Amino acid sequence: MHNMLIANEIIEKAKKFGDVESITVEVGELAKATPNQIRYGISHIEDWEVNIDPKPAIVECKCGYTGMPRVVDRTHDFVFFECPVCNELPKILEGDKIKLINVKVKKIN
Repeated sequence: MHNMLIANEIIEKAKKFGDVESITVEVGELAKATPNQIRYGISHIEDWEVNIDPKPAIVECKCGYTGMPRVVDRTHDFVFFECPVCNELPKILEGDKIKLINVKVKKIN
């Protein structure tokens, strides 16, 4: 259900640009929905070409590590991750958002 809410929000934002042909969505590795869930949610409602741009996560840990986290588990709305060095919970620097980054509208003849 949460994935459909995200898809609806993306659809509404895209429609503000006109008669949509295709969109590109950036999906962070630590986002609350996976690229497949986003693609399905949008294509289930609209007949658009949906391009997904995966965004790797970057974290910073108090142990000094900066880089990609270790994803331990993914559930419906949560991603459990840790520092691959010390196994503590690091701070997310990037890769936890879902963003509409491009909208292509149909040309008017």
